[in-house]
Amino acid sequence: MFIDYGQLHLVMEYCPTDLEKIISDKSIYISPTDIKCYIHMILDGISYCHSHFILHRDLKPSNLLINQHGQLKLADFGLARNFGSPVAMTPIVISKYVYIVYMCYCVLYIYIYMYGICMVYRYICTLYNV
Repeated sequence: MFIDYGQLHLVMEYCPTDLEKIISDKSIYISPTDIKCYIHMILDGISYCHSHFILHRDLKPSNLLINQHGQLKLADFGLARNFGSPVAMTPIVISKYVYIVYMCYCVLYIYIYMYGICMVYRYICTLYNV
């Protein structure tokens, strides 16, 4: 990380692909286990950002990079904003949690798009023993 002409620059490792390329390539099979791992890594990344009072504000599959080891990285923090401090956080807490729910909704949408609503419904039912 370095600052040049008043702008913050993040230097990351090389990631050969992103989630959008993997989703749109129909020759790649993504197992439910892979999807769970991606969801877990996305939520870990969001949790880390939020614990440091940063809202990403531009999460989409093309901004979720994947390195050669299959690790998912959040990228493109151009729209990211600081949302408060540990002391004065009251007015923004609601938008933070709405943002998390929206992100979970997006990931669920991707899961449904790839596997169909019936399979996702059956998986959720088995997960919660319904």
